[in-house]
Amino acid sequence: MFSWPLPPHKADPQNDLPLSLVLSTFLPVSKHPKSLFNKQQNRYNNYVCGSEQDRIRIFGEDLKIIKETKPQQPADASSSGPGKKSSLAIKLIAVAVIFVSLLYLLFLHKPARYNPLDIVYTGQVSKYLTHELLPQLYNGAQGTEPFDLVVTQKGINDAIARAKWPKRHSGILFSAPEVLFLPDTIVLMGMAALKSVQVVITVELNPSLDEHGLLNLQVLRVKAGAMNITPVIKAIARGMYADRLTAVKVDPCDLGARIAASLFNDEPFDPVFEIKDVLDGEEKKVRVEKITLTPEKLTVRLVPVAD
Repeated sequence: MFSWPLPPHKADPQNDLPLSLVLSTFLPVSKHPKSLFNKQQNRYNNYVCGSEQDRIRIFGEDLKIIKETKPQQPADASSSGPGKKSSLAIKLIAVAVIFVSLLYLLFLHKPARYNPLDIVYTGQVSKYLTHELLPQLYNGAQGTEPFDLVVTQKGINDAIARAKWPKRHSGILFSAPEVLFLPDTIVLMGMAALKSVQVVITVELNPSLDEHGLLNLQVLRVKAGAMNITPVIKAIARGMYADRLTAVKVDPCDLGARIAASLFNDEPFDPVFEIKDVLDGEEKKVRVEKITLTPEKLTVRLVPVAD
């Protein structure tokens, strides 16, 4: 008879059986005796090293079985409670601050193509108007044949910059205008100041004639800095135009009213313009027949209209 656990004794390499053979006596005998030792030893090793819950440990010369329980992980205290709510609020505030900062930077962005002329106002009219553009218009209107009026980007910007700026409208101060001619698009740019905030406003227009010869100045895009505010501006402009029609009787033949209706309400109009001769005061009429936009140049085909 022997006791369990085994009493302490000194190991004798010549007389003592290997530990694996002793343990094999407690395990079922395999049907294959040739591999009994290897198979039983493997099962012993698996039993000793394979489980995390129950393990056999050897301390010195004693063989003991120790029951070990895997410690449970404490519950995550940050998964709920005031700490999590506070952390979520801080994250939301941080996201809101970043979003507002990006909008502010986009709003104050200055487009690289915006380079208005800086001309001191002297009250003098641009020579481009008096010596080039208006003579083309007056001379062509005197005849009966269609003619082309060519407007250059450089010349029109010189004429605009020599006007008196800034101009105030609805509490907003407008200054430093610039016109760009692109293929099929006219770009109007200028600085708008509201109190201490200055923003570059960009308006892109597509002037086109329909099959009936009516002209429409379609607003393609409106930007404040780098922000696209087209839907908002169109809604505001249509509301202002409707209020204007209700409050004031507008002459449908007035050129300014027709242009405003086209810009603010997408209403095409008959593009007939009156030209007053500065010499004899006689008025001539011309009709826009075709508009061609190329880089830095606007070409308008005009046809004189007989009374």
